[in-house]
Amino acid sequence: MKNRYRFVVVMLLLAACSGLQADGTELDVPVADVSLDEPTPAVQEPAEDVEPTDAPGGTSPSVPDEVSERFAITSMSYASFAQITEFPLPDTPRAVAFSPDSRLLAVALGNSDVFDVYIWDLELGELMLVLREHEGIVWDVAFSPDGRMIASSSADGTVCIWRTADGELLRRLEHPGDISAIAFSPDGTVLAAGGVKEWPVAAVWLYDTQTWALIDELEAAWNIPGIVFFPERGYIAGGGISRNVSVWSESSGEELFLLYHPGQVQGLDRDRDGDLLITGPCIEGEDYDCVASELWAWDMADGTIAYQAGVDTTEVNGLDVSPLGDLLVVAGEDRLLRLFAVDDLSLTAYYDTGEGRLFDAVFSPDATYVAVAGTDEVQLWGIVPPGVDTP
Repeated sequence: MKNRYRFVVVMLLLAACSGLQADGTELDVPVADVSLDEPTPAVQEPAEDVEPTDAPGGTSPSVPDEVSERFAITSMSYASFAQITEFPLPDTPRAVAFSPDSRLLAVALGNSDVFDVYIWDLELGELMLVLREHEGIVWDVAFSPDGRMIASSSADGTVCIWRTADGELLRRLEHPGDISAIAFSPDGTVLAAGGVKEWPVAAVWLYDTQTWALIDELEAAWNIPGIVFFPERGYIAGGGISRNVSVWSESSGEELFLLYHPGQVQGLDRDRDGDLLITGPCIEGEDYDCVASELWAWDMADGTIAYQAGVDTTEVNGLDVSPLGDLLVVAGEDRLLRLFAVDDLSLTAYYDTGEGRLFDAVFSPDATYVAVAGTDEVQLWGIVPPGVDTP
């Protein structure tokens, strides 16, 4: 794994020196193109003519030993961020997810006619697989906690389970309507899929990942753009399009709290300790469009608001808490990538991505990257720890 950290350091140094970005070129990659009638394995071997997406400046020179080891990051609050490269895409990226080892980046796509999942190998800088099975927008994508499976959910009502190693389709779960969100439980034993059951009724379906048997069905309203597990408390939180987020008991399926918001919620995530659920509701609308949003932190002990803060964007499309628990990254309707302190939701920094709007942003589990889904590309940003100077 040492080589990957060398790669990251070089990217950050070159990005700071030159301000250049990688040249996006169309790549020939193995495609998991699976028939709806008769599933077949994906192509397993990478195409020989795949060209890597190089670092800014186009090369990866050798790195001195003193900066070749992984940084011991203890806090992101005082770190800086620098764009490393971008991955051009044929359609709108809806969601991004890292594998547990932070080596792979999965991107859910879809708007008009491309409904795929792209898998990038960040260590090699190559597009590894394209997963093709869905017939509608792919809204969400998630890796299993052990990294062996990838789940994707779509407007076509299906959830597809893929083998990470080669993209083989392992299972397809059918639902009556649009499936907007998926999430694995932290122990990997449960997959939650949230979406439309029969408008205006929505649901979160819980599946046993060993047998894929349906465990439970948690009723909600309208649609489910986000799902979060709280294993410390035995909770599952999900919802948002109805303006509210439900908190259920995972064991009984009973609704414990209903978290009320003034407008729709597109993004939600938990703090590291399981004390808070952070949501990004619309607080003001005009002609059916959201014109102002906020960040709300909910106390999961009793379902009350702990604190809230403004966010200077019309809509919050995605948010993610850092693996160290101190920062929250927010993707909104403008081109700014915003970072907030989790403990009080104060704005700590923002970065101009150059994109028209942002659909999602997530931290890598190893605190090395932030992936940002923009209008027609995914940007990879590197985290520069405190005390490390860039030229």
